[in-house]
Amino acid sequence: VYVKQHSQTMSEEVMRQHINLYVNDFSLDLGIQGKQAIKKMYELFSTLYPPHGGAHSSSQFFLS
Repeated sequence: VYVKQHSQTMSEEVMRQHINLYVNDFSLDLGIQGKQAIKKMYELFSTLYPPHGGAHSSSQFFLS
């Protein structure tokens, strides 16, 4: 309902395709694989964009 209220002129089928593109099992729980992927992405980011005057830290990404 929320998506339908805030979508522009989008058919129900297209709206569901958009939702299915972005909402998946990782939306509920990243798990080990998802957390490793995010940490790897962050490492690559840090290589491309080194920190200025301090170190990037991935230790604050996840609460658990």
